[in-house]
Amino acid sequence: MGTEDIIRTQVAAFNRHDAVAFAACYAANAVVADPQSPDPLKGTEAITKDIDDWFGAFPDIETRMTRTVLNGAAYAVEWSMTGTHEGPLVTPDGHIPATGKPVRINVATIGRTDAAGRIVEERRYYDLSSVMSQLGLIQ
Repeated sequence: MGTEDIIRTQVAAFNRHDAVAFAACYAANAVVADPQSPDPLKGTEAITKDIDDWFGAFPDIETRMTRTVLNGAAYAVEWSMTGTHEGPLVTPDGHIPATGKPVRINVATIGRTDAAGRIVEERRYYDLSSVMSQLGLIQ
């Protein structure tokens, strides 16, 4: 499976809210840097829990790719996500109770895949303060 295929598989799994299939797009030893996590996520178990937490907080969340740049095993993707905060949002500082508010999150990911086509390294970029503002938690 090539890099573009794994990204499309990842999007489909995300939109089905299938955390296990989403994490299966990553190599067992993958490392993911995410703005919400003080330490990188390491391995598919941590990645599964992270995405499953998002599905719990935003049960109607969906995403679409808005731009993709591929260069062999390296990629950069822009995503647009929308959802409603209807469950507890897990953060390093505790759980944020549901607000019932909608959010739109623009995300960029930069990463690379291995010879088997699995993601081995990824950096996620999104504006956490914008998310918190949309939830009414900060001004």
